[in-house]
Amino acid sequence: MAPYNQIGRFRDSIVVSQEYARLAREDEAAANILARAGHYRQAVYFVVQAMEKHLRAKIFSIIDPADEQARQENRNHSIEDAVLFLVETITRDPSLRTMIRDQFENYLFRGLRFNLFHNDLRYP
Repeated sequence: MAPYNQIGRFRDSIVVSQEYARLAREDEAAANILARAGHYRQAVYFVVQAMEKHLRAKIFSIIDPADEQARQENRNHSIEDAVLFLVETITRDPSLRTMIRDQFENYLFRGLRFNLFHNDLRYP
């Protein structure tokens, strides 16, 4: 069995962005299994987890994961914050940032706050 399939095992080196992408795909697979079994709340939880990890994968494909400041700024479970961080990573142009953020808010998120959604899935 490969080391990454064993819980509690450490590897000498990893490519952080690839690991986040792998974990995201695993979360998606778990979500699909749960949804097929009718466990929709739990399936959506794993979809949200996958979204977060896909964002981290993209972020760490652009920036160096050894950058302590970037890791600290990226150390949360907020999809909204991760999207903003990604936008800031992609462009330094303030007007372009504003335009991208507005499009995310108006056409993708549409007022949905994943951190609140996330808590609603986990707690009564």
